[in-house]
Amino acid sequence: MPDWIVHLGVALLFAVIFRIKNWKLLLTGALLPDLSRILLILSNFLGFEEIKSFLILDPIHTPFVSLLLSLSIALLFNQVFKNLFFIYLGVIIHFALDVLQFAGAFGNMFFYPFYFKEFSLNLFYAGRIIFPVIGLVILLISLYYLKEKNHLKINEKFYFSAIPVILAIVLVFSTQDELLNANIHSVNFLSYPENYENREIDIYHSRIISLNPVKLNEMGKIFVLETKEDIKLNSLVTIKGIYRDKKIFVSDIFFHNYNKHIFSLLGLLIYAFLIFKKD
Repeated sequence: MPDWIVHLGVALLFAVIFRIKNWKLLLTGALLPDLSRILLILSNFLGFEEIKSFLILDPIHTPFVSLLLSLSIALLFNQVFKNLFFIYLGVIIHFALDVLQFAGAFGNMFFYPFYFKEFSLNLFYAGRIIFPVIGLVILLISLYYLKEKNHLKINEKFYFSAIPVILAIVLVFSTQDELLNANIHSVNFLSYPENYENREIDIYHSRIISLNPVKLNEMGKIFVLETKEDIKLNSLVTIKGIYRDKKIFVSDIFFHNYNKHIFSLLGLLIYAFLIFKKD
């Protein structure tokens, strides 16, 4: 995913161009799919089994489940369908940005729960500093020109918002086996590496936890790497290689940085400020 500065900046630009009054709904939709990322961080911090947590939470980062969650938020306020339009417009903006970025062999499950293949155009690496800088410039300029006001009133039947959430939960838990068998984000390999002997595998955004020998941690699973690359401890890497004799013989490696993490945290703070500030 691009960092949250970029997501917020592009969403606010849309609000300015199209004079969207309820721009807070648009911003909420622009970050909504990444609710899964926040919950994953929380579940890992609490010590839950990482693969199971991923299988439960990753479907949130799909257009269909995001639609259900958007409907849930829309039902909290009057003018439900208008609210839903703006929230889901933010969701669409989010996925339009996400599909462009580098995700290795992975990406987004755009057709979940009907089809589990992941897609990404891999056009750019979102960790380059230029992208959050551009996003921040767009965000600040958009805020300067943002003149419209929010007009949200609580829906008297707000309790109906629980229904889409329940449907989302039922859907997620009913597709666990399909997600595992589809090997999304290599979860099948991580669960049953013995089935991938002498086969090519991909792992995305894993952390190096040892240098002698070189080991990485992906969703709580530890693998030894055979590589000639100069690797530093705690590096974040995406790799492609052959799994053999409990080792991964690396044929391709990509090094990430922590820019997205830093600027996403800043984006979260900006989002909280904009949502709770008085009009």
